[in-house]
Amino acid sequence: MKLSTMVRNGGRRKSCRTQRRKFTLLELLIVIAIIAILAALLLPALNKARSRAHAIVCTGNLRQFGVAMIQYSDTHQDYIFPGTAPKDKGGNAVEQRWRYANHWPAILSVFMGHKQYAPGEIAFQELSDFKVAICPEVNTRFGYGYNARSLSFQTSDPLPATWSGFNKYAKIQTIKKPTSTVVLGDNFWYNNTMDNILPENWIPWISRGSQGFYTGWPMLDFRHNGQSNILWLDGHVAPKHVKSGIIAENSYDCDVNFWGVSGNWQWY
Repeated sequence: MKLSTMVRNGGRRKSCRTQRRKFTLLELLIVIAIIAILAALLLPALNKARSRAHAIVCTGNLRQFGVAMIQYSDTHQDYIFPGTAPKDKGGNAVEQRWRYANHWPAILSVFMGHKQYAPGEIAFQELSDFKVAICPEVNTRFGYGYNARSLSFQTSDPLPATWSGFNKYAKIQTIKKPTSTVVLGDNFWYNNTMDNILPENWIPWISRGSQGFYTGWPMLDFRHNGQSNILWLDGHVAPKHVKSGIIAENSYDCDVNFWGVSGNWQWY
């Protein structure tokens, strides 16, 4: 055998090749600890980046609704789109208001290229049929609510004269602060989380800020790092923080500043 590969040492042959050294248990534990530390440092940044991406997609959805809102107003003599149209269907939660053609999601969807259905017909069989209504931060339910009670709302049922907030449509030009009046926003039902889980209970509306967080209607959801993405009446989209004053229980000023409520509710 060649001396270049083998040498004699005391009558025994040894290989000149360096033998591979195995990791000790301590070294393996050190490597695992380093990986865990790096993951702990990187995961918050990755989660923050993901949340920021979700907020951007959500903002894009609301901008599409804003374009549709303006197109509706342009073709309906400056009127704001209604929460529900005549021949209402879906008056009860179990009838899935968000699915029907005479509710605002389907009304605006016509200006996004969707088919127009007759009042009372089902426009969306599944939520995936109307992807612009899905906020990626909560992608298992309808993501947005409409400030219908302060802008335009109609029901098919006869109501007492004292219920002046129903069966009337507002015009954009009659709202005093269009740049700071909520139209659509991220919504959540704070007083009953089951209503956010079951599709038949997804209510595409939001209550005014003076009602606080525990109302009979869904309220703004501040799911984007403490902020709620909002479509404002002039068509722009911008977030509001939970501490901005947009929610202030029993505050009339809150409703005037952010929710389109004037001194005597000018309806047309």
